[in-house]
Amino acid sequence: MNTVKRKIILVICLINILSSSHAQQLIDCHFNISKALNYFEGDEYHEVNHQKAARYLTPCLTAKHPHAQIVMATILLEEEQTSSDKKAFKLLKSAANAEDHIAMNDLADLYKYGIGCKLSFNKARKWYLKAYEHGNKEAAYGLGYLHLKGMGSSQQNYKKAIYWFRKSNHPMARYWLGVCYYYGYGVPKNRTIANEYFSTELDYQNPQKPASDRIEQQELLLQQFKQQQSIQTIQEKIIEDQQLLGNWEGSLFVMDWSDNQIEQEIPIKINFTKNEDLLQSTWEINNNSHQNDFTRIDNTLFYDDFFASIAHTSFKKEIPSTLVHQITETTFSIQKKDAQTYLTANIKSNINQWNEKGAPIRLLLTKKSTEEKQIKQKSLPTTPLIVEQTEDVSHFIVYPNPFPIEKGIKITYLLNRPQKTSISIQPHLPIGSEIKTSGEVIIKPVSIQNQGKYTYTFTKENFEEYGLAGKRTQQFYEVILTADNKKYRTRIMKRP
Repeated sequence: MNTVKRKIILVICLINILSSSHAQQLIDCHFNISKALNYFEGDEYHEVNHQKAARYLTPCLTAKHPHAQIVMATILLEEEQTSSDKKAFKLLKSAANAEDHIAMNDLADLYKYGIGCKLSFNKARKWYLKAYEHGNKEAAYGLGYLHLKGMGSSQQNYKKAIYWFRKSNHPMARYWLGVCYYYGYGVPKNRTIANEYFSTELDYQNPQKPASDRIEQQELLLQQFKQQQSIQTIQEKIIEDQQLLGNWEGSLFVMDWSDNQIEQEIPIKINFTKNEDLLQSTWEINNNSHQNDFTRIDNTLFYDDFFASIAHTSFKKEIPSTLVHQITETTFSIQKKDAQTYLTANIKSNINQWNEKGAPIRLLLTKKSTEEKQIKQKSLPTTPLIVEQTEDVSHFIVYPNPFPIEKGIKITYLLNRPQKTSISIQPHLPIGSEIKTSGEVIIKPVSIQNQGKYTYTFTKENFEEYGLAGKRTQQFYEVILTADNKKYRTRIMKRP
């Protein structure tokens, strides 16, 4: 969110450049807003008093003065209450519709974080772009950030992120430009330029990043099974419980946002056991043990309360060096190479303090037998695992996941050639320790689609219309994309 000082400065500047005729008509609002700012910020003559500030703003709010609406929205957001957030959202939307570029940018922030409204990265993008087109350079930072992490329909693209960061005067735009130059995201790696953006003299080496002689080998392995983890075909073999049982050891890899480059390697152990025919797992990450309940659908484990602290590289003291990831689901796959069995996984997580998804996380583990525990862990193979990939469909994603029914879901996918497609949803209802599966419900009839990216919104009303809402607070669904008779599946969870 924007800082109070920035808002105050910009509001005062805008008031000063009103045309003389318009300024004459709003002379009282000019005075009232100035007084409201005095009581909002406080100075040697005014104690901070938000109630007095609100009283000065009231007549100007009645007149729908956009600058009064922005100041009042700022006051309401400071209260950090849901009802106040909703009021602030309405005020900023009104001011934004009146062509105020500050309000446009702030409204985009609310959409991006889901404050006072339903979270929508696409609506955030729309208002950031409008704000930029109306002269707000700070809004370019928001556009760059969406591309940096691949949020909503803004495809992850470092070059596009850098393009927008360079157009922005937001201080965090400089920070992310520094990060891009430091790691070589979309630009040649250059620590000197990075330090110029950071205003530091860093020569930082990530202690949890693998040694350079191992990075290329590990990244190659991860790339080989990456797509299989994100797109599951109907022919995929379900892993039996017996195959999972035992102790697995290896590495947890935190990837960059393009999911191509390893940024951190953390030792991890997972022990799968059975208790009265119920599969259980204990994770050990950074010497911290985690035993969490989960619901299993095929090869995916869905978690309710799985939180893990993972180190985070930060070049700014305000940005934490450790992030708490809420791990929501883990999709496992078993691969074999040279008689060695590997358990791989794609982990999805949320960073709740930022209200956004975590960076891609992957696992690469080998099972430890009693004898193997006595010897040194074998090195990784020098040749890549061979796994099935598809060139026809990619980036099949359903979000948010887990999702509250009130917000609905968005379905996106990329067709790499023209294909005949349809979309269906199949409910999975937990009954005790079993999962009851009902039939597929077609939500997008068969049609021929050209090459390109497609996005569909499935709202709460759509769930109810198709009889998919269900009465349970927790329920699972499979979203199935059929493209030229080949099915791609991804699993989602409904949460309260």
